[in-house]
Amino acid sequence: MTLFPIFTRLEKAFTVAVLILYSGGPFTVFLSGGYSQGDPGDAPADYPIMKLVFICTYCIFAALLIGRWRQTLETLLRDRFTLLFVALAAGSFAWSATPDETFAKSIAFIGTTLFGIYLAGRYSQETQLRLLAWAFGGIVCLSFFYAIALPKYGIMGGTHTGDWRGIYTHKNTLGKLMVLSVAVFLLRSLQPKRPRSSARFWSLAGLMGSVMLIGLCTSKGAMINASVVIGAIVVCLVLRRFSISFLLPCLISGFTFALGSGIWISQHLSGIANLLNKDVTLTGRTEIWALTLEKLVERPWFGYGYYGFWQGLDSESGDIWRIYGWETPNAHNGFLDIAIQLGFIGLSLFLVSLFYHAILSLIQLRQSQSVNHIWPLAFMVYMIMGNLPESSLLVPNDLFWVFYVALSLQPYQLTQGHPSRVPPPHRQQPQQNLLEGYSS
Repeated sequence: MTLFPIFTRLEKAFTVAVLILYSGGPFTVFLSGGYSQGDPGDAPADYPIMKLVFICTYCIFAALLIGRWRQTLETLLRDRFTLLFVALAAGSFAWSATPDETFAKSIAFIGTTLFGIYLAGRYSQETQLRLLAWAFGGIVCLSFFYAIALPKYGIMGGTHTGDWRGIYTHKNTLGKLMVLSVAVFLLRSLQPKRPRSSARFWSLAGLMGSVMLIGLCTSKGAMINASVVIGAIVVCLVLRRFSISFLLPCLISGFTFALGSGIWISQHLSGIANLLNKDVTLTGRTEIWALTLEKLVERPWFGYGYYGFWQGLDSESGDIWRIYGWETPNAHNGFLDIAIQLGFIGLSLFLVSLFYHAILSLIQLRQSQSVNHIWPLAFMVYMIMGNLPESSLLVPNDLFWVFYVALSLQPYQLTQGHPSRVPPPHRQQPQQNLLEGYSS
């Protein structure tokens, strides 16, 4: 065996390990000493050793990208909106309310972006899903191991005593990652049968393990989001199979139903909240949103800078903390957090990029028979759903931003005309007729 295949395998193994690292595990829970929300004392802050580890990954990915500089340049030019958004965040230290913090976090944000650029330029969408399956498989196995063999670290105490958190510091983090794991393993299990039938078996095993962990962490949000993502995958399968003339009435009916449901829910919000054992303010989120919007009006265009707002009682967020009575770390809404940090300019750049890639992904889905092309739309649906009650869009050293950068810089293989459908052998027409049909 030559050295080249060995290096290729080592590179893939390193990528899988870094995917697990950027998910938030498996070392931080050990460094925290098994701290749980509600335990006496303050929650541990940043860990210097983890900062050093992440800096090492930035350097490695920078070296890999420079070593393939032509391919890297081609990858970067696929989406200028995302690049402008990253440049805006990195340059926001010039007007940030806390420039030192913005500058430090921007370095981590750029390093995280490098990982996404590397994934998009180095691996195809099919290979990315395969690597994600390996990474989430490792997360599932390690989470069961932590909870069973190391319950001090794998199971929460304090406020959420008995809830599983696996290799993470909080049960909600485990639930959030397992929703993505469900999507990855479901798509892998839908792949066409191959000679190696064991791949489908392990995909189904990973899917079952992911669903079990969502139940064991008792995250209601993860349960809802997993159902939404599975529904989005089913819708994508339907969109790919039927014609536009059939889908258009369905989409109009679906929109009408969603609008009617929204009106009904708004009229019965109190009863629904009581049924779910929640308050009408969504555990105080609506109050935080209102206070954050008031601060946004003061600096609407470029915001307070990347990580320049939620920086303690002496920062711009101090007024919100004093009024609300709780030191919330963010706005609990990813899109509102983009606005408060980078203003309406930054939010507009992100939304344009998101809409642009949603359209391209939908077109590619219609023109392709590959299940892999469902992944971008499934991820975007979850990203939107997950960032309505929480904030995970601009977090450095986090898988969500890595996935979005990899998605936005992924090449889209679009063709002219109708979606490519290969007719059965008994219905195939001569090549000349096929060409005439497409040319018309």
